[in-house]
Amino acid sequence: MSSSERIARDIFAPVASSSSASASTPARSRLDDDAGETASRPGAERTPLVNTNKPGLHQQPSLYGTEDRVVLDLGSRIWKAGFSGEGSPRECKSVLTMIGAEEGSGYGAVGLWGLDKGVDDGEWEVREERLKRGLRDVWFNHLMSDPKARKVIVLENALLSTKVKEMIARVLFENLQVPSLSFASSHLLALMATGSVTGLVIDCGNLELTALPIYSSRPLFSHLLSSPRAGSQINQRLKSLLLQFGLYVPPPSSLNSTTPPVRTRIPKEVLTEELLEEIKCRTCFVAKGGVQEGDEEESFEDEMDDEEEVGGESVRLLKRMQRRWAGKSETTTISFKVPGFSAPPVTSGVGRGWIQVPGWVRERAAEVLWEKGDEDEMSLSEMVLEALLKSYVDMLRKRTEIPIVKKDVHGQERVILLQTEIDHGNAGRPIGPQYWDRAEKIKFMDTHGIDVSQIISLANPWLDFLTPEEAIASAYALNADLQEYCATYTPEEAAKSTSFSALTEKRLFGFGSLPLVPGIEVSEIVKSIKQIKSLSYLRGVVMGTKGVGKGLDDPAMEPVYEAIAEAGLVVFVHPHYGIDNAFGDRDNGHVLALALGFPFETSIAIARLILAGVYDRHPTLKLMLAHSAGALPALSSRLSSCVVHDPAVKDRLKHDFRYYLGLLYYDAVTYGPEELALVERCVSRADQYEGKSENRGVVAPADLYPGADKIMFGTDHPFFPPLEGEPRWKSVDENLEAIAGVPGWGDEERAKVMGGNAVRVFGLEV
Repeated sequence: MSSSERIARDIFAPVASSSSASASTPARSRLDDDAGETASRPGAERTPLVNTNKPGLHQQPSLYGTEDRVVLDLGSRIWKAGFSGEGSPRECKSVLTMIGAEEGSGYGAVGLWGLDKGVDDGEWEVREERLKRGLRDVWFNHLMSDPKARKVIVLENALLSTKVKEMIARVLFENLQVPSLSFASSHLLALMATGSVTGLVIDCGNLELTALPIYSSRPLFSHLLSSPRAGSQINQRLKSLLLQFGLYVPPPSSLNSTTPPVRTRIPKEVLTEELLEEIKCRTCFVAKGGVQEGDEEESFEDEMDDEEEVGGESVRLLKRMQRRWAGKSETTTISFKVPGFSAPPVTSGVGRGWIQVPGWVRERAAEVLWEKGDEDEMSLSEMVLEALLKSYVDMLRKRTEIPIVKKDVHGQERVILLQTEIDHGNAGRPIGPQYWDRAEKIKFMDTHGIDVSQIISLANPWLDFLTPEEAIASAYALNADLQEYCATYTPEEAAKSTSFSALTEKRLFGFGSLPLVPGIEVSEIVKSIKQIKSLSYLRGVVMGTKGVGKGLDDPAMEPVYEAIAEAGLVVFVHPHYGIDNAFGDRDNGHVLALALGFPFETSIAIARLILAGVYDRHPTLKLMLAHSAGALPALSSRLSSCVVHDPAVKDRLKHDFRYYLGLLYYDAVTYGPEELALVERCVSRADQYEGKSENRGVVAPADLYPGADKIMFGTDHPFFPPLEGEPRWKSVDENLEAIAGVPGWGDEERAKVMGGNAVRVFGLEV
């Protein structure tokens, strides 16, 4: 819980007067007074009082219903308490003051609980007793409400220990006898208070700094990040700065003293934890801007081991901070009388003296949160970057099983996606900037004369290896990142690449990712589809063949297909898992897995989808199949015959199996004109198989190539990079030659395949 939250008392003070009456006994309003006076004045016209049945202050609709709950925010340093229907807390209570008021601080003098382990039972008993006293004081002196009358919501930090929660629940139920208790995520409620349900919430507490992403009101605890860079370290830095640069005017020796005051450095005993907390909350803030361009580059961290220290900080570090910021600060230096707390500092003379806090110290005490950290103690900026910019490749680098990215003996990163790569001792495939660097993408496009690239997407295995929570968060972030990747491209980037001049400035469009993993709520997938639809540079989704774990014919996928068809998005179906146990023990590298395993995986997945009647129920669904649908076109007539002769499926479909090939779209990645011609011919004849009549022609129309309307040029980039010494990608040139060599195709058909179909189907602005 944030130690700086005490400042809420000051922020809310100006508006708190209207709700300062007892929660259990509503104050008489000004309206009531005026009405009474009017009625009692001689000759005054009596105004009838009308009951409008409007809810009172504590019956306003709220997040948890129409009955206001008691809300408790119990931090290790600061407590806040109030009612859910009000805009400010009724009380902000210092735990230090509460503990300090006891005779003999004993256990827990620095807070009610901490991150310490191995605390003995005696200390827990003391903590529980303090919790009882504190909560009873909150209820009976500030809330002034019967604990049995209202349900309670306790704001819960994601790292709050179970032992502490059990202690809180025990005190509330057994001692105060509250009727109901709910623990709610403090990060979530803070976000919802801003009117948002998705975002990254940073909580700087006294003990821990935490960053928690939230998607559609769902805290993604698996992505929680934490660091000890928190309020306690701000206090330590503030104390060191005040001991080094602050000034203190001691109280006069007597009331009659005429000796002028002498300014000195602040004595250590004056800067108690309570006073530091007060100075931090009431005077300090985070200044705008840090190191500016042209500033002398100085490493603060290198000075942390300096021998001379003040308040636990290097004197050299403190002096460098002064040199950097003292002369640039425009913040007012303030002076104030040392306030009286429960445990007053030991001073001589009459009174408590005065403290002066330099303006630049007020600004820069919190800089400790941003100073460079390490894996165990990340800075605030590093935490935010870790949460927001964690890339897909970063996730693969941290894994210990496939899919995984690891370095070989030469330091080259390689991606290992298949179990066969491990079984045969294969090191996987090398990866580099061509997988994610936009400049490399543009250079590739310019080299091969490509104006627009549509199929920019996450590569297989997509998000299949993540938990539902991780997949939801990753899909949301990756889709937003891909939108920015495409939208922020400028033609100047191409000018640095080659002399190629594209026909359009909008050259990059993408396919979004869906959280298709086992155990996920289908409603979450539908939300992701809506997000993709809202992103202007994403024109479809990329999908594997497993769906949510049981294949594309899984009934659980029905709402997904319905939502995609309604959104008008295109689904790019790509294989990944291949065919199990089909290639023997001989090491043939990736040849069989990629050349046969991938295409047959697609063929089987789409055949299952068709046989399940998906296209009969969703005829407007647009599926585009990788590798020209593999073996599906070549085997479509055999599949049709098997369907007709099998009683289990012969009456299941509305049309002949071959008809459905005309509803699909295909990339042209066949590497040969004859193979591509076969696909086009099978698609061209599809309309002749509408319905189930056997009196039909079975030959594709001569000299007409309607199948070309369903095929689009593809590159397989970034896989199959150029062979050594070659400037162009052989895989791209082979597919260009295949399109150019299809028998019978003229300029019209080739123009459609090379770009016209993509412009029409994806709605590209060129």
